[in-house]
Amino acid sequence: MLTFRPREATTKVVLHDSQTPPSQTNLKHFLAVKGRAQGLLAVGYHYLILRDGRLLECRPHNAWGAHMRHRNADSIAVCLGGGVDEAGEPEGNFTPEQGETLRGLMAYLADFYGPLPLVGHSEAYPRHSRQCPAINMEKARAWVTNPN
Repeated sequence: MLTFRPREATTKVVLHDSQTPPSQTNLKHFLAVKGRAQGLLAVGYHYLILRDGRLLECRPHNAWGAHMRHRNADSIAVCLGGGVDEAGEPEGNFTPEQGETLRGLMAYLADFYGPLPLVGHSEAYPRHSRQCPAINMEKARAWVTNPN
């Protein structure tokens, strides 16, 4: 059984996308294999939100993540399944079900940490080579604050 290093502070939730097309199945396994190729023992995100809205926990929310340089010690990583089209080009192809799940997850995390800001990977680490997640972050934040 893996044990994860506990995080001492939690200051934000960082939103990512999986850089996978809508047809990608078995996303958690896919990301675990990809992570192992990078030397990780587990998926680096805390949570995955699949296109149908299902939430998968990949590591405890109070543990260090392995999702972004200089932010693993103070943030919770949430990854939306999707982010590219079938040809591998960036596309904001996220579903309303993913938005509903993200809203519920943010409320759940607020019970532990108080309200946390939601930031995109590219916002938190501007030197990232592509827009991540492939969504306008104002829209993502609206998913969290606006149920309609």
